[in-house]
Amino acid sequence: MRVTCTSLLLLAALTLSGSALGQPTKNWSAAKPAETPPDAAKAGAPASEATQASEPLDPLIQRLLQNVEYWEARGEPAKAANVWRKILRSKPDYARALIELSLYEARVGNKEKSEAYLARLAKAHPGHPDLLRMKRTVEMGDKYNVLIAEARALVKAGRVEDAVKKYRKAFGKQAPSGDLALEYYTTVGGQPTGWEEAVAGLERLVSEHPNEIQYELTLAEFLSYRQSSRLAAIRRLEALTVRAQDAKVKADARKAWRQALAWSKGNPANAELMRNYLKGGDDKEVRGWLNALHSRQRKAQRFQAGDKAFREGDIDAAEAHFHRQLDVYKNDPLALLGLAKVAMERKRLEEAKGYLERVKKLRPRETRLWKTFLADVDFWLML
Repeated sequence: MRVTCTSLLLLAALTLSGSALGQPTKNWSAAKPAETPPDAAKAGAPASEATQASEPLDPLIQRLLQNVEYWEARGEPAKAANVWRKILRSKPDYARALIELSLYEARVGNKEKSEAYLARLAKAHPGHPDLLRMKRTVEMGDKYNVLIAEARALVKAGRVEDAVKKYRKAFGKQAPSGDLALEYYTTVGGQPTGWEEAVAGLERLVSEHPNEIQYELTLAEFLSYRQSSRLAAIRRLEALTVRAQDAKVKADARKAWRQALAWSKGNPANAELMRNYLKGGDDKEVRGWLNALHSRQRKAQRFQAGDKAFREGDIDAAEAHFHRQLDVYKNDPLALLGLAKVAMERKRLEEAKGYLERVKKLRPRETRLWKTFLADVDFWLML
């Protein structure tokens, strides 16, 4: 009786790669605002320090930037603005200082001063990617701030579609830039139809700011949320842990790398990436995932040997392979399916049914493994 059910080799592949590939449930649009630091949450704030990574900074400027962060973290924008002015006295064309002071003056209602800083930015950096967005911010004044604040409130309320409309109204025809663009695109990406726009926008930011490693990190982490792009995302994250100069970026990239591995720990293609991850420091859980993956691969190899023997007509050898597999891996569904296949070939229908019932008990929800096969056996038993 030649078995007509689907090849067990296909079932083995499904078992190895299907059920273990859990999908992330994190929603970018819901998570991002909570992760945004208070100072970056100000309407129109562009800016992480890395945005200006392409501009060489002397030690004095670096110390002053630390002072800026100190005052901003304590909710003292006026004192932070004073430090920005000191930076401009040392480095008159420093883009980030011009941007921050233009935004500050716009927020406090000094439109002329805001426009003056913006004009200096346009003269010193005519191709600066934030320039168009800055012009719109200054032109709209408080309206821009209000729209961004409303968008953020809508995101927190779970009304992502309405939030996106507010963002777009604030931006007008100009594509967003700076850290606000990260906020916008990760929000858009939380919509069912927003993935492509979000990826394209993040890729544009990375292209426009080749030295802004935070943008690369955000893009890589974003790509890790879909199975289709996860492998490439993991490779990006791995590279960032090597390239990044900033310790926090390194740590964040490694954390995102680990999470991506967790979502696809049953994927054989990730074995090398798991080994690479462990080179950066031992992790018992990740090592456990790798060991489990190796175990499943060994099972598959043993099964393939038995399946090959069966297909070549050597039923005795196939049965021996499957029994050896069951001796090593007690209650292994693949070995039980192989023995059921052998039993049917030898017309031992009750025996075949017994093996399939065991598979059903072990994997009740994975009906693709046993349902059709068991129906075939039951049909033959009724004749």
